[in-house]
Amino acid sequence: MSRLIGLIASLVGLAASLAVRAPEVAPRGDIIVSNAYTSDFKVSSVCSDISTSNPRWEITKLVFTAIDYREGLTKGDIRFVAHNVAADTTFGCVAENIDLKGATDVWYECSVPGTSFQFELATYDLRVRGSWECKDEPATKYFGSGTLADSWIARCDDFPDEIRGWESVCVMADGVVSAKLSPQAVSATSFN
Repeated sequence: MSRLIGLIASLVGLAASLAVRAPEVAPRGDIIVSNAYTSDFKVSSVCSDISTSNPRWEITKLVFTAIDYREGLTKGDIRFVAHNVAADTTFGCVAENIDLKGATDVWYECSVPGTSFQFELATYDLRVRGSWECKDEPATKYFGSGTLADSWIARCDDFPDEIRGWESVCVMADGVVSAKLSPQAVSATSFN
């Protein structure tokens, strides 16, 4: 009997180690997106090459918090980290205490000048628009916008006893926003 219990315990342990697990939500204190940004503007043709062939923002740490969502209220927060691959710039985007259902009516500013975003709660669409410059010869400024491809919720956790009310904190999967360049996108200018 004890051998049978030992065998069952071993099989349960093996099954647990092989199981596919959902990504874990970091404690809310660790889900911080600062308004700081880093920039190493590319001075070679790499910036323009990426800007004209595959301009994009890589999106990580996308989290939205809905307050009292179960009661039909949709106030909350959105935060994420974005990396503009062409300009080699990483920055945070945060909107707090906003109406998540009306979030497509307003563009929220990111920490890097010239970049903003919208979030659609019903479809989980994240839209980003922005400008960046490449200091090639001649220096060129680009304008683009796009929507996060294949966005989905990785995990949600509920926190019922928060100051603002019942908080549902949802972590979205990382992804890419491919930028479609706008007509005035490739405008050579002097950046003196």
